[in-house]
Amino acid sequence: QELGIFTIAQGLSERNKSCGYLEPLVDPHILDVAQAHSVRGHSASSAQVIDRWWLQLGGLLFVEASEMEEHLGAFEFSLEDPAMRLLNGLSSLVASSPGRRAPYWCEDVYHLSDLPLE
Repeated sequence: QELGIFTIAQGLSERNKSCGYLEPLVDPHILDVAQAHSVRGHSASSAQVIDRWWLQLGGLLFVEASEMEEHLGAFEFSLEDPAMRLLNGLSSLVASSPGRRAPYWCEDVYHLSDLPLE
């Protein structure tokens, strides 16, 4: 199922089905963060975690009307610093390549910039 959200930046995105080895919605790291947060008495969804991460970074969400209710759950919790750092790290692992650390706005959690160029 394709969810109705677009992000205007590099990094984790619900629509990006080819970033990294795992799709963001089934990545076990994101699922663990989701289980640790509650939305209306249930665990948050991976989509809500990605939405919340993006909002806390100052991003905007563009959501299709048919998906509005689920995505509104991102406003019912906040992510602590360790979860934000984890998601920032996943984003940089997905977007970086030898000699190029991306996204530029993301903290270099795993010290990718220290790796030698190939």
